[in-house]
Amino acid sequence: MSEGERIFESGGVSDGDGSGDMISAATALPRSVRGCSLRAVSDRRWRVIDRRGVVIGHVRREQSAQGTRFHAERFELARARMRELGSFCRLDEAVECLAYLR
Repeated sequence: MSEGERIFESGGVSDGDGSGDMISAATALPRSVRGCSLRAVSDRRWRVIDRRGVVIGHVRREQSAQGTRFHAERFELARARMRELGSFCRLDEAVECLAYLR
């Protein structure tokens, strides 16, 4: 299980000051995965940016009875909607999908 997945499973991480407060999963998400940076758009969606600074898509997190799934999505301009490219068990697999399917 990756660091990001552990954070999602627990619902957040301790802020480290001993108060017991939690930092949300969106805040605690790793800043980069496989050379791509991740920027929170909402609590469940992150923008994926490649090394050149180009947005290559979004990753959406979804909780289900089977566990956490990460959906790789790309904006389809002609239809003005997000198009799902795949659903994955791991965050890094969703990011790889976006990086390789350009």
